[in-house]
Parts: sequence; C-alpha cells; structure tokens
Amino acid sequence: MGFLHRMFDHLVRSPRVNKKVLLERLVTLNGQAEGNFYTLNTRPVTTGDIYVGKSGLTGRQAIVMQGPLLLHDDFTYQTLALYARQISPGLVILSTWTTEDAATLNRVRALGVTVIVSEPPAYNGNQNINYQVVSTLAGMTHARDAGADHVLKTRTDQRIYSTPVLRLFNDMLEAFPAAGPQKYGRLVITSLGTIKYRLYGAGDMIMFGAIADMLNYWTIAPDTRVLKLKDANAYSIAEFSKLRLGELYYCSHYFEKMGHTLDWTLRQSWELMAKYFCVIDHSQLDVYWPKYDLRTEFRFKYYQVHSLQQMTFADWLSLYLNKVTDFPEAYLESAFGEKIPGVL
Repeated sequence: MGFLHRMFDHLVRSPRVNKKVLLERLVTLNGQAEGNFYTLNTRPVTTGDIYVGKSGLTGRQAIVMQGPLLLHDDFTYQTLALYARQISPGLVILSTWTTEDAATLNRVRALGVTVIVSEPPAYNGNQNINYQVVSTLAGMTHARDAGADHVLKTRTDQRIYSTPVLRLFNDMLEAFPAAGPQKYGRLVITSLGTIKYRLYGAGDMIMFGAIADMLNYWTIAPDTRVLKLKDANAYSIAEFSKLRLGELYYCSHYFEKMGHTLDWTLRQSWELMAKYFCVIDHSQLDVYWPKYDLRTEFRFKYYQVHSLQQMTFADWLSLYLNKVTDFPEAYLESAFGEKIPGVL
C-alpha cells in the first residue's frame, strides 16, 4: 500500500494531471467494482465568500455552538465567522472549555462572538454526555440573559452551510404549532442522529426552539452512572434504547419531565416524536461534519430496513398527520447497528 499511496500522491501533486478527471475516474471505477453509484460534492474550506442574504427575521435569535475547538482547517473559527454574518455577532455564542487554545479564542472574540468558558465536569458521563450538558446549558443561559427569544444549538465540529437556516427553523415552528405542554413551541431537530427504530432518541446535535423550551430540554441532572458497555450490536434495539446513552439520555428524561411514563414501545416513541418535535432532513441544512467517515456523508441512508435508519421529514410528517397505522414492535428485538432481518 505504501507504493500505491506514493504513486497516487505523485499523480495528485503533478501539475500535468487533471485532478478532477482523476478523481472522477477513481470514483467511477470504485463504484463499478461495488455495484454502487457515487457522487461528488465540494464545499469551501473558508467562509468569507459565502453569500449571506437578508433573513427578514423578527425577534432576537441566538446561535449557541458548544464543544471543544476544532483547530484543523481553522474549522470552528471559520464556522463562527459565517454565523456572525447572519445575526448580531454578540448573539453567536461559543460555549467551550477553559482548556482550549487561548489564541484561537481571542480571534473568535475579535469577530464580536461571545465566548463562554467552563471548567470540564468532574465526571464525563457515559459517552461524554455531561460535557454536552454543561457547555450547552452555559451557552443557553447566556443567550437567555442576553434577551434571545429563540436559539439554535449546534456543535464546534459541524458547519451549516445553508445561510437561510434560521428562517427555515422559524418557518417550521410557524407551520407546525405545538401540540404538547411546551411553553412556546416544538423543538426542531434534524434527521442526523434521529434514528427511526431507536426508542426516544431525538438527534440533538442541531436543535432549535424557543429559549424557554430549549432550557427546559437541556436542564437535566448529570449522568453519574458507570456502565460497562458491550459492542452496540450485542444488544437488541430495545436493550440498547433502555441504556439511555447519548441523546437517549436527554430525550427520554425530557418526555418524563413532560409527564409521560415510558412504556418502551415504538408506538409511544413515534407518537411523542410527532408531538414534541419537528424533524427536518439534515441535507436541507447542507451540514458538513468532518468526523467518523467524513467522506461518506450519507452513511446513515439505507436502501433496506436497517436499525440505524434515520427518521426523515417524510417519516415525521406521516406521524404528525396520524397517517401511520403500522408500528413494527418486533423490530425492537433485532440487533442494534445491523440490518433488520427478514424484511425486504
């Protein structure tokens, strides 16, 4: 492989090679070998030339970006620079840690962005969920104190390239008014991380709502459990869900906070998702996430029934309109992370 890597590097760096043609040829050959179609997409690394139009928004919108800085490609800084051109820079809030790179934090402050630094939690919690709780809540508390009425929560390692995103989120709240006891409205989330057959698992990497509703969702006791976990596919979907890991920890407790006794059925999970959330397709936001298999952007899109299949806007809309009559509870006994057997 070393020789092949060196040869490929030489071809890519050669000024006599058309890199676009080379890349397309490699992708075509790989697709033919696998029996798949491949597509290519590019996004600018820096954000200064991305067009940002007028949003026409009323009220005070805030963006809370939480997590550790992603320094590679100046990623977090460039993302914040893009967001700071969409709303008042002071209402773009970076909530991160005292241990982060001071020089980068000063550059962020120079954009007019508000920087909140917190001490890392004493115990990280299962799958580091206490880190997300602390940084998210610190940022949202500041947004509330700054007078924001709605807030978009996102992460330092994700970039939303779609600049009308706040307009879209506000429109979704207007189009689908709250049906539950939320104070002001639904919570808008994306299909990324919202797994259709996993119980009570709203994806929380990107979330939007009224500040009071968002604070209610993210005000939660830290996870003090110390669990010895097996590989995910060693559990059934039902067993994995009951572990309440990651986003399931927040979402399941939120439903309980709203007065529901969880029965761990697919029917209840879907009905509560329809009642409290609005799910939009993450492709609408043009999200780039340089983590895990960063080159396989739609890795959670399956053409079979799969335990990791995302809940799409089309799925959610059918639930919202009470069009769904089949709740395949038997799927919950299938291995988590695998194709659901016996289903074409």
